[in-house]
Amino acid sequence: MALYLAKSIARNHKYDFKAVVYTGGYVTDRNNFPEIETRYRDAIAMAPMARVARALDEAGTSLEVDMGEDTEFPFVASTTDVSDGKSGGKYCFWVRVGDELMQVVAVDSVRRQLTVRRGFDGSKAQSHGLGVRVFTPVYIGNRLTLGNNARRSNSWPGMKEPVAYALDPAKEATHRVKAAFALAKLEEGYDGVWWDTFQPATFNQCDPIGRGDYAKDGRSLFAWNFAREAPYTFEEMMEAMEMQTRAVRRVVQQSGGKELYMVANNIGKKYDEMKELVRGGDLLDGFCLEDSFIEPTWQKGTFYEDKVQIRKSWIDFRFVPIAQKVWESNLRELSQAARDGKEIYAMIGPAGYVSSYFTARQPNREQLERYAWASFLLTVEATRSTLFGRTISITRDEHGAWCFESLPDFYLYPIGDPAESASLEEYGYQGQNIWMRRFERGLVVVSRLEEGQQQEVILPGRYLDPRSGLMSDRLTVEGTNGYILLRR
Repeated sequence: MALYLAKSIARNHKYDFKAVVYTGGYVTDRNNFPEIETRYRDAIAMAPMARVARALDEAGTSLEVDMGEDTEFPFVASTTDVSDGKSGGKYCFWVRVGDELMQVVAVDSVRRQLTVRRGFDGSKAQSHGLGVRVFTPVYIGNRLTLGNNARRSNSWPGMKEPVAYALDPAKEATHRVKAAFALAKLEEGYDGVWWDTFQPATFNQCDPIGRGDYAKDGRSLFAWNFAREAPYTFEEMMEAMEMQTRAVRRVVQQSGGKELYMVANNIGKKYDEMKELVRGGDLLDGFCLEDSFIEPTWQKGTFYEDKVQIRKSWIDFRFVPIAQKVWESNLRELSQAARDGKEIYAMIGPAGYVSSYFTARQPNREQLERYAWASFLLTVEATRSTLFGRTISITRDEHGAWCFESLPDFYLYPIGDPAESASLEEYGYQGQNIWMRRFERGLVVVSRLEEGQQQEVILPGRYLDPRSGLMSDRLTVEGTNGYILLRR
């Protein structure tokens, strides 16, 4: 239904339109957890958790591990042979030692021993000497966000959600997983995919006990590069992401004869390093930048014993401007992308389900939108390669029928192309947290003053304020706000 409505809107308004569908960049999707374990286990990213503490022969079933200085025991016992995609209590836990996979059926955290089933998933039982690394899968989540996790999953063994894995972007099995998903969506009528958390970092990824915020929990987690027998470096992960992008395009084209449109999320603070991934043709067509201007906050709602219940009706979302330093960083990246001619989608806020809460019930909604749109206009170039992303809102008309909410008028003000192209600093107004940019037929002003503050700004000429209908060479700005003025 959503695809049908979106395509109808695009057709009626003659929009240049691409319909993309969400999928994890190199993580498992919720609908294929069991399939990953039964068909694509080799795709799962692995991380070293310990070393063999006592030599194990081919018939042994007791694996003793040495975790060095790690004081927590990051191993659990399987509750089933294949994880259940609907139940967090039914999961298969396994380790890799050398080239062998072993299912863990029992654990003794005091003695640091694992009872294992050998030859698991068709791997051959081997002997393993002292000091050989013991690897575990990399999962999705972060236990430090428990109780306040409306935008993330917590999907390691033992949680209430089913397990979800991070995938290794260099693995051929990962390429097949992602290509199969893309092919299915092309058949449904989509133009391509929107890859989330596609970045050379372990964002929202964790070990088997949920450790993932390394600055706080004191343990780093790095996916292992088995080709180099070392943790992935930033550069190697970038190469692996390129490899995955090219491979998925190739498989889709060879299997379905169709071109796949691909955009990826999570480039904040990484544009300079990642911009070469956006080339179209063989790599990505574009990037998405979430929370470009505003971000959600929420009350914690109703709790389970250890995490927030995330049913939408139980969380009260409100939106606020992002921190000024982050805002400035985002604007610099957007400005550079516009000058580079890269296709970047600057989302007003989040791109997931949380964005649907940015409705007329949101306090100061029009002010936040105008501020966000004006902020975006500080970054654009005449080529308009960058785009502004806003959630479509659905409401009821005077007859009670559902309809799409109209866009505010300020999105359509005829300001023309930018009349100047400079850095964000050069648009600054007297160092007062105010920015001003001239357009061919208008002027954009953005304020990041403190709440309750006002400042009179002298304009470079007389401009019409469409909200008041008055012409003036001065403008009083306040708080966090945006102003779009027109020349007459």
